[in-house]
Amino acid sequence: MVAIGSRSILYWNSRFRQETLTSGLPKFISGSVLTYLEHQIGSGNPVPTKNALQDLCRLYRRGYRIHPNNHYAMETTLVGLSHRKTDLKVKRWALNGLAHIGRKDSRDAIIRAIEDHVSDPEIVTAGVAALYKLSRMTAETDLRRLNFPSQMITLAALQHIRPEELTLHGLPVNIQTADPETIKAALLIIGLNRAPQNLLDPNYSNAEIVKVLGKHDDAMVSQYSVWAITENSSLSINDMGIDLPDVASRPDNVRSWAYRLFAMNETYCLQNLDFMEQATEDMSIEARLGLARGLKDTFFGELVSVVLNWFTSEMNADVRQEILDHVITHSYKSPAYYEHAVDAYQRANPADQERMRGTAAGTALFSAFRRLDYQSEGDLFVTNNTFNINNSQVAALSGSGNAVNTGQFIQYTPHVTELLRDELTRAGTVIEGLIIPEKEKEEVTEAITIAQADTNSSTLKRVTEVLSKAAGVVTNIAGAEDTLNQIIQGLSKLAGLN
Repeated sequence: MVAIGSRSILYWNSRFRQETLTSGLPKFISGSVLTYLEHQIGSGNPVPTKNALQDLCRLYRRGYRIHPNNHYAMETTLVGLSHRKTDLKVKRWALNGLAHIGRKDSRDAIIRAIEDHVSDPEIVTAGVAALYKLSRMTAETDLRRLNFPSQMITLAALQHIRPEELTLHGLPVNIQTADPETIKAALLIIGLNRAPQNLLDPNYSNAEIVKVLGKHDDAMVSQYSVWAITENSSLSINDMGIDLPDVASRPDNVRSWAYRLFAMNETYCLQNLDFMEQATEDMSIEARLGLARGLKDTFFGELVSVVLNWFTSEMNADVRQEILDHVITHSYKSPAYYEHAVDAYQRANPADQERMRGTAAGTALFSAFRRLDYQSEGDLFVTNNTFNINNSQVAALSGSGNAVNTGQFIQYTPHVTELLRDELTRAGTVIEGLIIPEKEKEEVTEAITIAQADTNSSTLKRVTEVLSKAAGVVTNIAGAEDTLNQIIQGLSKLAGLN
């Protein structure tokens, strides 16, 4: 079962921004999520690499951790990105990542990155913040030697050190006289929700100043003000200083984050669906990327046709991948999404298929993708005594096939058992989010648990029976009955129950 802690990856996908620890204790990032992040970070493509590094940092801020068995490999990768000749945004986010997962051994690499980019304030700020996170005392010594302004050092340190633990040199920041880089550093602290009150003006709240800075002449300052709203859950669309009619006239990078902010808010997106549909035709790839990433966790019925029209006409591969992440994530809610995702998987190259499997883990599509993989490899098709997915034949004659007749019920070979358990995991994930009578939910959960532990035709038949019962009483999600019936059919075919 693919999970982060006790939560499925589907839950993680749908609650990525809002996820907080309830116990106060750290949890390990699941293997499937980590595999997905590792693939994206090592892709060599700056866009997915940067996005995956951002996701890794968000997970760490929400209390998730990389398992010690995988820690060294990730740390080594980030150290390499921090000094390799690569995209500067990737380098900056690699330093941000090292602030979370780096150890004192990473210190020299961070200092080298700072020294190599002393004229790039964003990389310097990320490096200074990482040094403070790894070792506050040595950071102060190193930074005195490098002779950086005290105000920038304070702002960088605030990314990881509580305000009450610092001497707040140079604060508040005066937005009338401060240069754009300093204002951006301050907005970064606000976005991370680590800013002291009145960081930018003694007479105005941080939210009020964020709204003012949305209209700033510097495009990057304006972008950071919108980014702060997307990241800080205490801020909202109402704090954005750009009115909807004015978004189209803003620079590409600002539109990208504005679209992303709008798309993340399901209610706002629904109320302004015509505007969102127009945004899918924005001439800027960067702007469309922002929109696609914002839609990742948003779903309502009216959105399906908009997204699929966009998906089938989008020419940029990076944007298509982001749209596909949305389609996969919500495939259990929409048969049309499910079909498009399966078709996309069949057309994809192996690297893109790996990404799709990572996104689909714990959902209906993961099982479908695995079946397609096995079909292409020929694993499920043997001349005699075979289990055949296409016509649902089960040979229960001997161990040379994929199923064995024990006399009372059918047991399955490892490949088929794995596929069946994927379907059971999918069923549990879907049931978890549905509103059905508690009795039926308990029956399904119990049957799935038993079938996961002992996967045979008898336990699987029981699962299909209680799922059929649940499908008849579900009320809260359009298409949920169809989804449950798809699961029932998939289990029945795999198990040879038809």
